[in-house]
Amino acid sequence: MHLCHSVLCFSRKYSFTPKILKRYSPPKRFIDDMFGIWTGTPERYEEFKRDLPFDLLTWEAKKLGHSADFLDLTITIENDQTISTKTFQKSMNLYLYIPATSAHPTGMIIGVVNSLVRRFYTQNSKQSDFLQVIRLLFK
Repeated sequence: MHLCHSVLCFSRKYSFTPKILKRYSPPKRFIDDMFGIWTGTPERYEEFKRDLPFDLLTWEAKKLGHSADFLDLTITIENDQTISTKTFQKSMNLYLYIPATSAHPTGMIIGVVNSLVRRFYTQNSKQSDFLQVIRLLFK
């Protein structure tokens, strides 16, 4: 199994070419980014990438790998074939959260912190990854 990350550079409801429809089952509706788990051979993936361009749609298909950054997650296929996730944050992340000294009601600030902690807990398969992102939150 490999992860593949593709970016659709033109968003609209679309139909796949007959060549793609015969070999792969496409999503019913797709807008923006997507990723998938490729279970075929690397050669078939190259063939799939060659079949992608059609009409006005263009794709940027990444190389196959065992890890992919998708939206705010890093998704990894481990050696034992399990899937693990952890929070992904760009290196230029400015961490622009509501400061504790703002004039917002206390309940709102507590709610933001609680929701971020809950999100990070849900996103991270390993406790060490969760603790690492929590440290950044309270930095």
